[in-house]
Amino acid sequence: MYENIGKVIKRLALVGCFILGLIVFVVGIVFIREPLGAVLMVAGPVGAYLLSVFTYGFGELIEKTAYIARYLEKKEDERKY
Repeated sequence: MYENIGKVIKRLALVGCFILGLIVFVVGIVFIREPLGAVLMVAGPVGAYLLSVFTYGFGELIEKTAYIARYLEKKEDERKY
């Protein structure tokens, strides 16, 4: 589970964006008669998208950092011999 945590975080960001955006949109439909309903229908999915962008970026950073660490370990092992 923790072997490839960068990909897991990125996948959760995409799934979370879809689920959170859908839930907030549905809640906005339920409260459509209130002014908050219209705001939720628009701002909710946008907020879910922005949150997922940052979470996906964090997963990308972890993935790239792990790649760099593996590359440096490989280069260090090549120097020893």
